[in-house]
Amino acid sequence: MSRRCHRSEPRCSRRAVARARQRLRVAGSPSIHCAGDGSSRGRPRLLPPCYHVGVTSAKKQTQVRLEEEVLVAGKAAAAARRLDFNKYVERLIIEDTTGARAAGMAAAQRLIDEHGTFLDDLERQLDAPYAEPKPGAAA
Repeated sequence: MSRRCHRSEPRCSRRAVARARQRLRVAGSPSIHCAGDGSSRGRPRLLPPCYHVGVTSAKKQTQVRLEEEVLVAGKAAAAARRLDFNKYVERLIIEDTTGARAAGMAAAQRLIDEHGTFLDDLERQLDAPYAEPKPGAAA
C-alpha cells in the first residue's frame, strides 16, 4: 500500500521525516511532520522545495535577444551603476514607461537653455590655465 504525499512524491518515510525534524531542530525551527496523506493532523506540513519561502517570485521571466555589442554596453552601464543587468533593464523600462526619463531630459535641456552661456564661460575660465603652453614644455 503506497500512498502518495505532495501529489507526485512518494510517501515520506520515517527516516526522511526524522532527517527533516533534525534539520529543523538544528535551524531552531519547530518540528514539522508530514502525515503522508496530505493532512497535517494539527501540525504544519513539510513543503516540497518548490514552496520554500523566498524562492518563489511574483516577477515574470522573459527572454530578450540582443546584439553582442548592445549586451556588452548594457552590462558595462549596469556595472557602472552597481546594478545587475536584470535590475538595470527593469529600471530602463520603468523610466521609459513612466515618463521619468523624459522629465529628467527635459529638465536638463531647460538648465542648458537657461544657463548655457554661464556654463560655457565657467568652463573656459577653468580650462584657461591649462590652455597656454608652458615655457620649455614639449609640443
